[in-house]
Amino acid sequence: GTPTYARDLAEICMNFFVNEYFVDDSKRSDIFHYSNSGCTTWFEFAKEIKKLSGFNSKIVPATSENFLTKAKRPKYSVLDTSKIKKISNCKIPNWDESLSKCLSINNN
Repeated sequence: GTPTYARDLAEICMNFFVNEYFVDDSKRSDIFHYSNSGCTTWFEFAKEIKKLSGFNSKIVPATSENFLTKAKRPKYSVLDTSKIKKISNCKIPNWDESLSKCLSINNN
């Protein structure tokens, strides 16, 4: 998947949808997907959090089979953000860049 920083999502909503795209009411029913760029596993995401935060904890990888759910989950579930990129010409930050920003803001 692709972890997404809420601030990045809020910025695209405010700067693009509110101010630019939805001036025309007929476009309000369009559906867009947004997530930060790149993809990772939960294990790699946890390792990056550990690295950036300086935590000294042990991270143990696990497979999806270790977490039983009633819903079947796809093995690859990254959103297609090509439509929002094409229409807005926005640069979508990579998930690890945004994670770094998020942790630095929350630690100050």
